[in-house]
Amino acid sequence: MAVTFTLFEKVVPSFMDGTIDLATATLKLGLAASSATFTPASNQYYSDVSAQEFATGGGYTRNATANELTSVAVTQTNANSWTQTWATGAWSQGQIIRPNTGNNLLYTCVNPSGGTSTGSEPSWGTTVGETTTDSGGVIWLCIGAFAVVLASSAVTYSAVTLTNIGFAFLYVDTGTAGTSSLISLVTFTGGDIQSPSSENYVVSPLSPEGWFQFTPG
Repeated sequence: MAVTFTLFEKVVPSFMDGTIDLATATLKLGLAASSATFTPASNQYYSDVSAQEFATGGGYTRNATANELTSVAVTQTNANSWTQTWATGAWSQGQIIRPNTGNNLLYTCVNPSGGTSTGSEPSWGTTVGETTTDSGGVIWLCIGAFAVVLASSAVTYSAVTLTNIGFAFLYVDTGTAGTSSLISLVTFTGGDIQSPSSENYVVSPLSPEGWFQFTPG
């Protein structure tokens, strides 16, 4: 089972101008089936995707307080302080690394299905937007000199009965569906997840990437 995190692109201007303050906003995580359809390039508000969310039932409640993120932390980390460095082994799309010898830049894996790094560390491109491919075929996109990361405690859905869980989506709950901005989409790949008999289902942010990373500029 692999997990990828994708930023909803329409939210970026609200980060840039301070309209959304992630540290104080009410953030919730909805769940959707693997058959749901999301378009991160154009979906903007909860109203755009509410029909994709699981209906209330089976222990699950739409837009519930229980779906709210707790212990929210927003941090900015400079590239050379990023803890995860390039290494041989498996990577998922969206994971972020820095070179073992820091060059003040961060890189993210952009292979849609991830990949496995082998051999020696590559020579890194140093232009934001440039890609570097290592000898294992993993493609690394240069994303900038620092990252803003949103993290929190895991979200637990208690005693739910759900089948074919394929997505989770993070959004700001303003109390109005048409103004509740979508933040990031969590995609579960490699097999549908089942919670078939009133089980606790837990969704956790990646470490160190959190629910998403944002590199301004």
